[in-house]
Amino acid sequence: MTAERFLDGWRALRYWGWSFYLLCLFPVLAGAFVRLTHHGWVLMDIDAVLCAAQASGQGLSPYTAHACPGLAPAAYVYAPQFAAVLAPLVKTLGPMTVRFIYVVGLLVPAAACLIWFALVRKSGLSTAYRWLAFSALTPMAFCCGNVGLVMHAGILAGVVASRLWSRRRWPFVVTVVLCAAVKPTFLAYLIVLLFEDRAWRLRLRDFAVAATAGAAMVGAVFASAGVYRDTWRTALHAVALHDQPGLGWLALTAWLGIPAGSIPMLIVTVLFMAAMLGAGLAIARWGDLDSEARWLLGFGIAPLLTPRLMDYDMLLIVPFAALLMRVSQKAGPRFQRLSGWLFTTVLLVGIAANMLEVKAWHRTHIAMFLFASLTLVLGARLAWRALGEKKNEEGRLPGGGKGEMVHRGKPVLALFNPVSKRRL
Repeated sequence: MTAERFLDGWRALRYWGWSFYLLCLFPVLAGAFVRLTHHGWVLMDIDAVLCAAQASGQGLSPYTAHACPGLAPAAYVYAPQFAAVLAPLVKTLGPMTVRFIYVVGLLVPAAACLIWFALVRKSGLSTAYRWLAFSALTPMAFCCGNVGLVMHAGILAGVVASRLWSRRRWPFVVTVVLCAAVKPTFLAYLIVLLFEDRAWRLRLRDFAVAATAGAAMVGAVFASAGVYRDTWRTALHAVALHDQPGLGWLALTAWLGIPAGSIPMLIVTVLFMAAMLGAGLAIARWGDLDSEARWLLGFGIAPLLTPRLMDYDMLLIVPFAALLMRVSQKAGPRFQRLSGWLFTTVLLVGIAANMLEVKAWHRTHIAMFLFASLTLVLGARLAWRALGEKKNEEGRLPGGGKGEMVHRGKPVLALFNPVSKRRL
């Protein structure tokens, strides 16, 4: 029995099928409920932006602590221009009003859009695997109020616009470049252009143009940061590399004891990103994906190869994880069965650890490591199988005779019995 069949059987139970969905939602819903009912720290990221905008409007540095009544801000790490742009709005309406408008008008619709895309939308992916992958998320993905969540929804909107606009790619590219002005890591989404089913010349051309535009945007933001450039860099380094390394690659290197910002860490990070990109290209090449699945592949690999993976970056990884399980069929029945049970077991253990409050089991860190590892192994497996099939095809005679192999250009006795496939 495969893991997917087991989960589908669980979902189909007449009286207990609902328990599967409840378990998958439990880590997020329970955590959010506790934070909201026990006055936990919520909306700290948008509070940081509003407090910085208020300080900028008063001619103060957005990176130093200020009294912001009604707000509970985290550290501000965005560009000073971002705070300066919002300063007039915050000064006119007040931070609490802007906060309310942001939550109701942007955050909640963006979260609903991403949840619909990840769990509800009909996509041909396994419903069970999608819901199980959702259990790996944290409540802070929604409770922190980070603008990144809105930007991820904006990326989806850019893709929809690109597909509706005679499949033009510029709406998607423009969206990514604008998001990169606030969060440069969003440039990773441009790898989607490399996964498309087009000639390599066209893929590389579009990617190069988009990447150049994105790099120019990020460079312009850094160049125009003014007197706060060094302060911004210091705050960004302190928070991103030391205080909050996230839940992905930087967290793993910190756990392994690799010093943050060191040359060894830079080397292993570049190697990891290159390996993830290579695995994605292999899956796109030999995974038998349609155009929509190729975009979804990029949506999952982009945040995973980003060194600092945060809670609010994970929603698009949910359908990507289910896509990995579907593509695993191309790697052989044994690989599909083993990867499916590994996927299911790790995530179910994570749910149980969350319910029992087992602090030693960092379920989100482990799940993200699982998804990245499955991506690398699946990409390598598909490439290996394709290489083996190519060698077998080259080894056959032009006539295609069964078992007739060539050695140094001359036919030799068959190495395999055509019926049993066992070595003679």
